[in-house]
Formats: sequence, C-alpha cells, structure tokens
Amino acid sequence: MTTSRADLDREIALEQAHVDKVYDNLSSATASAKNLAQQGREIFTSDRTDFLREEDGTALFERDAFAYQAARRLAILDAEHEGLVFGRIDLTDLEARYIGRIGVRDEEYEPLVIDWRAPAAEPFYRATPAEPMDVIRRRVLRCRDDKVIGLEDDLLDASANSDLPIFGEGALMASLTRARGRTMKDIVATIQAEQDEAIRAPYQGITVIAGGPGTGKTVVALHRAAFLLYTNRARLEKGGVLVVGPSNVFMNYIERVLPSLGEDSVTLKAIGSVATDVLGLASERVDDALAATVKGSLKMRTVLRRLVRVPLIDNPDALRVRVSVKGDVLSLDERELGKLRDQVLSTTKLNRGRKLATDLVVGALKAKISDDTPVEPHELDDLIREHPALQMFMNAWWPSLTATRVLARLADPALVAQVAGELSAEEQRALAASYGWLATSGETPENARGWSVADIAL
Repeated sequence: MTTSRADLDREIALEQAHVDKVYDNLSSATASAKNLAQQGREIFTSDRTDFLREEDGTALFERDAFAYQAARRLAILDAEHEGLVFGRIDLTDLEARYIGRIGVRDEEYEPLVIDWRAPAAEPFYRATPAEPMDVIRRRVLRCRDDKVIGLEDDLLDASANSDLPIFGEGALMASLTRARGRTMKDIVATIQAEQDEAIRAPYQGITVIAGGPGTGKTVVALHRAAFLLYTNRARLEKGGVLVVGPSNVFMNYIERVLPSLGEDSVTLKAIGSVATDVLGLASERVDDALAATVKGSLKMRTVLRRLVRVPLIDNPDALRVRVSVKGDVLSLDERELGKLRDQVLSTTKLNRGRKLATDLVVGALKAKISDDTPVEPHELDDLIREHPALQMFMNAWWPSLTATRVLARLADPALVAQVAGELSAEEQRALAASYGWLATSGETPENARGWSVADIAL
C-alpha cells in the first residue's frame, strides 16, 4: 500500500483512461440519439413510396414517438455529462465495477458504467468492513466535468490477498469536509448502508425516514424517488411522481437533485401550491406558530369532522322543517333532524349524502301524516318532496359545501368552541384569529385569496 504523490497521479491517470472511454461512448450515444431523431423526421415526413399507408395520422404518430424517445434520451445524456462516473468497487474475483448516475455500455454491450440503482451497484453502498460483500476496495472518483481530480478509497477486506493501493481518508470523511453550496447536492457517491436500506426499501407500503435536523432525510427521500422510478418506471411514470416540500425556497434548493440522478419526470411543488390544479389556489403565507401547529396536528381531524356535522343554519329556532299537506302540518324539530343528520353522516360523506338526507326527512314527515288526511299514499311522497318549504329548508340545512366554505366558518370563535375537541382555550383563539382576515377582506370564501399554506393542506 502506497500513498506517494507519484502513485496517486499514476492511479488517477488509470481512472482517467476509463472515464475518457465512458465519455467517448457517451458522445457516440448522443450522436446516435441525434441521428435517431433526424431519421424520425426524415422517414416519417417522406412519401414512403415503398409501402402504402391507410391513414396519414399513423405517420404523424410514429414520427412524434420517434422524436420523443430520441429527445428524452438526449436530455438524460446531457444532464448526466457532469460527474457521470463517481465510484468503483474491486471484488475478490478481481472484477472491477464502475458506478455512475446512469448506465453506459460499449459497442459490444459490455457495461462501462453501472447505474447506481441497479442491483449490481448495491455492494458499493452496503459493503462494510464487518460485511464486505466480496468487495476489497471501494473507491469514490472526484470529477470536475469529465476530468478525474481526486480519489477517496475505503479498504473493506484487509484479509484479501490483494495489492490494491489505498488513497485518501475515505469517501464519507472527505464529503463531510466539503463546503455546502447554494443548492442541495446529491449524495449518490457517499450513501451509507443505513441510508441505502431506506432508499432500496420495498415498493409497497409507506417508508418513513426519521432523523434529527441535518441528518439527510430529504436527500435520502429524493434518492428513494429516483430508485423507485428506476425499478418501477412503467407503473410510476404513468401515474406521475409528486415531491412536496414546505416552501418554494426549499423546492428551489432541492430542484437539481433528481435531474442529477437521471430523473426528469418528477414534479416538485411547495405544499402551498400542491392543490393549484384542483382548487385554483396557491399560497406562501404562513400562519403564526400556534395556529400553524394546531392546523398541522391530528386535533384538526376532530375539529373538521365535527364542523361538517354542524348545520349552516345558525339560528336554533330555524332548525325546524314544516310542510303543509292537505291541511295537515307536518314538522320535524332540531332533535329529530339531528338524529337524521347523524344517521346520514355515519354512512357517507356530507356532499354525497344530500339525496339520502332528503329521503330520510321525507320518510320522517310521511310518518307523521294523520290517518284521516285525504291523500293517497303514492301521492304523499311527491307532495312532500316537491314542497317549496322542504326544498328551501334542504338547501339551507344540507347545502353542497366547498373546502373553503367549511374553513371560513372557523372565523366564528363560538363555533370553534363548539367543535374544539381537545383544543385548549388558547389554541381555539389562535385558530379563530387565523381566519379573521375574511371579515376585513370583503371576499367570499370561494373567491378569497388570503388562505395560508396550512389551509391549502387542509
């Protein structure tokens, strides 16, 4: 084992020769992709006199598909041009594997670089001195553009009969001493065994990545997204992958990580913008600390569940329905209506329960008809159901609610107290105060633009 400068320069030159070969093949692949795109344009815009087409649309579709695949491959190759090769493992059978951001093969289809997400690259991350996984030496190549500027080695199997030179202080220590930049960098060259376990966890189910501030939770999650796209591409790309973060500043900080890992099909959004397509709303406004804590806690589930059960009719005296049928006055009071409302909401969501609620109210009113009322049974249902008084009552008692209309009701401190659940008095005041802007803005809940980031999530 040697550590002289001359030995290091010699080793860097050997690695540079392989990196040069990789980039030569990368250039050939890029030229091939460009040629593929050009062929697509030429072939599918020509007359194609060698055979007949039944529809012109077929040519257009094939041309666009050809061009799409070529352009996509080009985008990936261009994105990976910097730092393409970052690692190498030397195995006990004398095989050397180079690890990189994407896989690259030579003209004989032999691997020059193995995609970091491939099973064959797993020992680069999982091997340890205690469990070397047939790896003698793990090497991290530090490159600037396509030039190798440094090496960092880890000797994992000191008992192996090998004269492989070892340089540097180890990949992890070297990475920890480097200064952070203005944007988050990937850690693909220095993923540790515990991080790799989370990244490569089974696709099914939920993976929770826990840790203190600055322990790498976010960057591990991003690498997991890249890994899942690699192993389940057909399934995930069809439905799309969405990465949600706390703010636009944070999303700008992490936006280059996934492209640097060979993935450009992921959507990144701050939580305040995540529902823009559905709600037409976005926000960067943050509530004060206590209100934000309340809105982000599980206590809000109880608050919202209770809130949707409270009728919009604020006056208790108005919580009564009265319908006159052939001189017979049929009515239901607040208690009876409350039971019917609970019955509906125990089986379905509020906005889906309007028909069932109407049916139950009509049934309860029919049960109160006098035996001597001059009406045929088959007419009674229509008379009650089509009565203007009932329809007006149902519109007020069981309207179709929007999320913004529900949240706007929390501006009423008395209503907040009614649905508070486990909220303390201080939390109740903070929650109601956070919607105080509605009273001064003059906007309706549907048109309001003052919602906070926490409101968008709710």
